[in-house]
Parts: sequence; structure tokens; C-alpha cells
Amino acid sequence: MSLLRFGRKRTSAPPAAPDRRQGPPNAFVPVEYAGLHPVSLNFNNQWQLTGLRFAEERNRLTLSLRWRCLRTLFRMARCFTHVTDAAGLPVGTMDHDIMNGSPRPVAWRPGDEGLEFHSLWLPEPKPATSAYFLRFGLYDPETNLRLPLTASTLPVTDHFTAATVQAGITPDSESVFCLQPAAAAPCRVRLGDAVELVGCSVTLLERVLWLRLRWVLSEVPRSQLMFFGHAVTAADPEREAVASFDQDMAVHGRGSWPRFEQDIVRSIPPTAPLPAFLRAGACTFPELSRLEIRESSFPSDPASRCFFIPVGAAKL
Repeated sequence: MSLLRFGRKRTSAPPAAPDRRQGPPNAFVPVEYAGLHPVSLNFNNQWQLTGLRFAEERNRLTLSLRWRCLRTLFRMARCFTHVTDAAGLPVGTMDHDIMNGSPRPVAWRPGDEGLEFHSLWLPEPKPATSAYFLRFGLYDPETNLRLPLTASTLPVTDHFTAATVQAGITPDSESVFCLQPAAAAPCRVRLGDAVELVGCSVTLLERVLWLRLRWVLSEVPRSQLMFFGHAVTAADPEREAVASFDQDMAVHGRGSWPRFEQDIVRSIPPTAPLPAFLRAGACTFPELSRLEIRESSFPSDPASRCFFIPVGAAKL
């Protein structure tokens, strides 16, 4: 069940600082939205969740969400919503496209907001001592890659791609996580015949590391490609990794001429030393055959088919 509302203020001569956050005059707002709690979750500077209500009422779970568009969009975002009980056992899902895909992503403009309502009937009456938990986030349905969170007032999990909340509990308004990744700086690493890394940035805050990669492919390869990244304390092909940044590049979901940024966020274990480099490269999947390094502006080891991205942790 979905009840959708989408509002945008438009005038022929907009004021100097237009406020497009409010809906149209006299807009009907259902009771399901009356108890939304203010939250602030930033999904990679594309979408912001500004209001949330997750409750259990008469053997039904209800979820109300208020979204705000942060920048011009070209692809659909889908919300995954995994509901579990207090023991962590799955209860159900309310997965959906934002606003059920209407309006389409290209129709949104920065500042536009949308309200949506979803519900899930429970299979049996709720025991008096039970509780329900929601783990949710956004992902690109074409690539199946999740959007990482740059900021959240809710607890985060799953490598900073999901937030959690308990039914009937008022969320905290204080930020629990905030990390803005640096823009990708130009670089050049040619891998195999068709893959080139043209931009890269590494942002480290305490023990959270955000890696941003900008890729250009001259053609879509036959095999799936995976980026491999090993956080290491020295530029050594044999050094033991303290954290893994491996992630599917999802090149077959990006069109005929893939040009894309890849964001990977990981925590460095509290007992591990801070890394100085990411030992990186690309390989086919599932064969795990590494692509040959033809050229690299980073230090590299052609024999091991890897290059070394400086992290800068040694400066901290």
C-alpha cells in the first residue's frame, strides 16, 4: 500500500531565495504523516530523508517517509526496507521505488520533496514483549549498488549504506555519522584494453575511509568486473590487508559507454594500524583474473597487477 504526495512551488517570477520545501496551498495531508519525526539522512548528496515514522498499530507496521531531492537526478532510486523482530529474524519488507517511481527521477529538482506511506500486515498478533526493527537505505536498481550515507542521525550499518530504527521509538535528532568525501582528483591508470581510472580521492575520518573512483570504459567487457582494494600499511604486494574495499563495478548496468563514479566506504578495525595505501586493481568476476596494468600515475607492481593509492593516514 502506498499513498503518495509530491509538491513543488512554482511561480513565473521566483523570489531571490524561493522556498520550495512546502507543498501547494491547502494540500491534503493524511493522518499517517502527522507524527513524522525529524531526521536527517544524506544518501551520497542525492537524496535526503527529512522525516520518518515507523510504528506498529493493530497488527500492522506502518512506515512514513519524507524525501528531499538534493541534486538533479537521472536514475531511479529504490528503497530497501528489511523488517526483523527482536531476535533478528526476518518479518517482511516494504521495498519500493521512491514515490513508486512517479514522478520519474528526471522530473525532480533540487529542493523538491515527496511524502510516501507504506504498510505491512504482520503474520500473527504481536506478543507483548516483542519489538520490530527496520534496516533501510537506497540502491540503484540497474546496478544493485547501494548509495552510501554521508550523514545520518540514525545508527548506520552495512558499510554505511543502511540505517536502523525501532518501531515506536522516537529517533534521536543528533548526528551519529557525518563524512563528506573529497572530489575525485585527476589520475590515470589504464587496465587491460578498455578500462581507465581517471579520478580518485581518499577521505579518512577517524577510522572511516571513503574511497571515490571515477571510471571510463571504452566498451562493455564480456565479463563482470570487480574493483579490489586492500588497505595496507606499506606499498607491498604481499603485505597483509587490514580492511577490504572490494566491490562489484556493475559495468553491465551502466549503458553502452560506461562513465561513472564508484563510492566505497569501510571502517578500519579498532585494533588494526591505520593504512598508508590501498593496494588496488580490477579483476574479472567470478574468475578473479586481474587486469593488466598498462599505465599508472600511482606507484604500481605490474607483476602483481596492482597499484597503490596513498591514503595519507601516516600524516594523522
